[in-house]
Amino acid sequence: MIRRFQTCSLFLLAAALLPGCFWGDIEAGVQFTVTEKNWDQYLGLLYPTSREAAWEEIFSDRPNLCPDGEDECDQDDVERSDEVDVFMRYETSRTRGLMTQKGDLQITSHLDVGEAYKALINDGYDDWNYLTNGDRLHGNAGDGCSSEHDGADRTGVGRCLFEEVQGNESSYKPLKEDIRLVILLNLPGEDDVRSVACQEAPREFSSGDWEYPRAMLVNYDATGPVALDSDETIYGTDDDAPLPQCEVEVYSRLSVATQVFAADYFGEADDLDERSIEDARRMLDEPLVGTVVIDELTLPGEDGQAHAKGRYNLAFTAQRFSERDGSVTIEGSFDVDIRLDPEEVDDPDRDIDLDPDGEESQ
Repeated sequence: MIRRFQTCSLFLLAAALLPGCFWGDIEAGVQFTVTEKNWDQYLGLLYPTSREAAWEEIFSDRPNLCPDGEDECDQDDVERSDEVDVFMRYETSRTRGLMTQKGDLQITSHLDVGEAYKALINDGYDDWNYLTNGDRLHGNAGDGCSSEHDGADRTGVGRCLFEEVQGNESSYKPLKEDIRLVILLNLPGEDDVRSVACQEAPREFSSGDWEYPRAMLVNYDATGPVALDSDETIYGTDDDAPLPQCEVEVYSRLSVATQVFAADYFGEADDLDERSIEDARRMLDEPLVGTVVIDELTLPGEDGQAHAKGRYNLAFTAQRFSERDGSVTIEGSFDVDIRLDPEEVDDPDRDIDLDPDGEESQ
């Protein structure tokens, strides 16, 4: 790490902004949900073109089946046999922290798929042992992976996938697709005030105002709570007003090839609506899905080198392909030095109602 920092420093003497010079490290585990509906979207990412036919054979024509090899079961117990969560572990130094022009903290990391496959292979596929678990449909040991076999006797997609990669390692190591994870922390400060609700928002902030660790909610495209005549808190839908800008804590996006994934609001897609915000604040040892935990934070201008350290547990859904099946979960930790010169970044796309009467919006 010291050698990398020195190298970046020397480069920065020659250029104020140098693309490709990063500050920090990230460790992450990324889990892609792959099914018959979306396997082809991962071409060039999880598998090379030369193995496209093999992946099609693995995922095509998979029926819904009863668990545990039963011939008959209740309709509620039927499971998809075409679905598997593909887990990849990443450790990278291609990570940087920077302050945006609005004083928010942005952490960007680039994850290399080929390097993840190399680590998986070198570790003897320890992270993929779950794919051969016979207690799950994806781990069935059957007659083969071809769709010519009867669905109930066919080898599970997880076991077939394991065998495919293990038998063709040289094809997977060269994969170079870049996965980009962006976490944008909306730190309290000079807000872009767009509504009456934000006009009283604080205008000054230093990281010493907080106690760490601190859990922040991922609430991209979120709406505010809908008032109910009960103690239950329910959040609105797309038809309801968006959460005021000053109350947004964390945006997060995951870019995979041409696909953009948006983080779910506070674990919404994982049926965690019943968990209160206070639950998230308390669950700091194991971050709740839909939260980013800041363990340490020193901002530019404070005593000491600007620095951020934290953990996250995020659920993402695809914005473009296979809405039902396009999901990714990613958990991990970051440790980054923060660039001192603010950088302009594009605002995430959000529908903001500027006029409560609906006469003007953007």
